[in-house]
Amino acid sequence: MIDVTKYARGKTIRLTTVGRKTGEPRTVTIWFVVSGPAEILVQHASAPVAHWYRNLEKNPAVTVDFGDGPLR
Repeated sequence: MIDVTKYARGKTIRLTTVGRKTGEPRTVTIWFVVSGPAEILVQHASAPVAHWYRNLEKNPAVTVDFGDGPLR
């Protein structure tokens, strides 16, 4: 388990999901907050639902990059 509290001062992460139709990696930069030692929260607040969110619903395995390399 990765302790994400060291990233609490950050504001954005690069989130890589797997495309729900293509199976290809898809990367977006989004805002986040740390809510615990191994948990971050992200929010999608506008319509229509973002592609990254739909990809996440289909396959929750993601990679996040806080700026010092990707983490699974």
